Amino acid sequence: MRREQKNFDNVIQTGIDFVKKNRNKIDSINFGTGEPTVEPSFFSFCDQLNRVAPNVTLGVTTNGNLAKAARNPYNLDVFIRCIEDIDISLDFGDAERQDESRNCEGAFQGVIETLKLCQKYGKNATVVSVMHKYNCSYSNFSSMIRIARLYNASFRINILRPTVDFSFALPYKNLKDNFINLIREYEVESIADPLLAALVEADCPNGDPTAESSFRILPNGYVTPSTYLLDADWQVKRLDEIDNIDSMHELDSFKKIKAVEIPQSCGKCRMREICKGGVFDRRWLWYHDFSENDPYCPLRFGDSLDWKQLSGNVIYSKKRKSFVHDGYLPTLIFNPTINARALSRWDNIYLNYRSSYNSNEPDQYILKAEEITSQKTKRKVLDLGSGLGRNGKYFLSKGDYVSFIESSKVANDILVKSLLDKNIMSGYSVIECDIVEFLENEKNESFDIVLAMHIISHGTIDIIASSYIKNIYRVLKKNGIACITLPSITDERCPNHGADIYEYTLEDGPEKGIVHSFYSEAALLSEINGFEVLEIDEKTNDSGNAHWNLILRKR
Repeated sequence: MRREQKNFDNVIQTGIDFVKKNRNKIDSINFGTGEPTVEPSFFSFCDQLNRVAPNVTLGVTTNGNLAKAARNPYNLDVFIRCIEDIDISLDFGDAERQDESRNCEGAFQGVIETLKLCQKYGKNATVVSVMHKYNCSYSNFSSMIRIARLYNASFRINILRPTVDFSFALPYKNLKDNFINLIREYEVESIADPLLAALVEADCPNGDPTAESSFRILPNGYVTPSTYLLDADWQVKRLDEIDNIDSMHELDSFKKIKAVEIPQSCGKCRMREICKGGVFDRRWLWYHDFSENDPYCPLRFGDSLDWKQLSGNVIYSKKRKSFVHDGYLPTLIFNPTINARALSRWDNIYLNYRSSYNSNEPDQYILKAEEITSQKTKRKVLDLGSGLGRNGKYFLSKGDYVSFIESSKVANDILVKSLLDKNIMSGYSVIECDIVEFLENEKNESFDIVLAMHIISHGTIDIIASSYIKNIYRVLKKNGIACITLPSITDERCPNHGADIYEYTLEDGPEKGIVHSFYSEAALLSEINGFEVLEIDEKTNDSGNAHWNLILRKR
C-alpha cells in the first residue's frame, strides 16, 4: 500500500475487512518489500489486524528502522503485543558496506538495534540476506551469520531473483561454493528450494511451495501467486475483488503455476522427482518458459549433481523455530550455531584456553608503532591473526580504520560481541579467512600499519618467507610500518638450540600440534629485505618463551 494512492484509508479498511472475513483460513501475514515501519499508520494497522484476527501471526521485514520506530511508546506497545516474527535485512556484515548498499548512514546500526530489541522482548528474529554477485564472499556471509548468532536469531537466504537487471545475478560457482559451506558449517532449519535440497539430499517434501498456500499483495492492490512474479500477466485480480481466500486458487495465474510440469530436459535425471525441474520463479524470470529447467541446474554447467560429497550430511537443527517465511516460498533458513565439524583447531583453542589469550592490553611494540606514525590521521591498520583483537582495538580507539583478519569463528564472535556491546558499529571490518589467502589477494600499498604479533610463526619457514613477509611488504604503503613477532631460536620450546632456523611442532600447551618456526637474528634479518629495521629486540618471558620483536619501515 502507498500513501500517495487515492482512497488510502479505504485500502487499509479493505485489508482489515478481508482478514476479518478469512481469519480462520489465514495463518500469518508478513509486511515486507520496502520499509513498512516508516508508514505512520503501519502500527495502527497491525493493531487493528490483531484485534480482528488475534490468532493470525503478524510479521515484518525491516531494514532496521523498526528499532527507531519503536521509540514511539504506542509503536513499541503494538510491537510487543502484535508482531511476533521479524526479518531484519542485511547485505553486508560491516557498517561501511551495509550503509553504502542501503545509501543510508546508520543502516547497520539500525540492524543491530532491531536485533537487540527483538532479543529483549523474546521475538522470533531472523537475519535475512539476498545472495547476489557482489555480496556472496565466504567472509561476508560468515560476518552476517555471526551477527545472527550473537543475537540468537536465525539466518535466512533468498537467492537474488532479477526482475529487470541481471547484472547482480548470482553466478553459479558462487552459489555452489556458498551453499556447500553453509551446509557444512551450520544446522539447517528449512530448505524449501527443491533444486538445492536435492543436491545435498535434504528434506523438501513439498517441492516448490509457490502458489500452494500463499500470495503476495502488491502496492496497487493486485495479488500474485509468487513474491517474484510481478508482471501484469500475473496480476489478475485486486484484493478488494476477492471475497473468499479459497477462490484465489481458481485464478488463472495460480492455475498456471499448478499446471507446470517437469521439463522434458530433466529426462532420466536421478533427482527428477525431487527437484521437479527446480524453482518456478527462477525458470520464468530467466527464460519466461516453464519448459526450461532451473538456471542453476549443475547439468547446465557440465557439473556433478552430487554436492553432498563436498558438503557432508545435512545436520538439522534440534531447536527448529516456526517462521512466517517457512514453507511458502523457496528460501533457505539456517541455525547459525557452528557445527562441530566446522570448528577449526584454533576455534577449539579459543573455546578451551580463552583465558590464555584474553588480555585487553596492547603489546608494547604496538604503542611504539602508533607513536612513529602519530602524524597521520585515520590510518589504515591491518591486524593479522587478530585473535580477540587487543592490538587492533587500540588503533580503533585512536580513530583509525582497522581490518581484523582471523580464521577462527570463535575468536571473531568474541571480538565482534565486545565491540557491539560498546556500541562500536563502524571503523573496522572483521574478515574471517586464512591469513595467507587474504594477503595474496589484497591490493598493493593498502595499509599504513600491519600488525603480525605472535602469528606468522605458526607455519613453516617457506610460508613465512614467501607468503607472510613478502606480502606484508607488498600491502604496506611506502614508509608504512610493520610490527612483527617471531620466536627466537633460544626459546626453550625449541629443542635445536644453535641452528639459524628451526621448525618444530609443539608437544604441549594450548598450541600443541601446531608447527612453529624459530629464528636466529641473522636468519631473521635475511628474510626482511626491503625493510628498514627501526627496532629489533629479543625478549624472554618467565616461562622461557623467547621472541624477536621487530618494528620495520617499508622503504
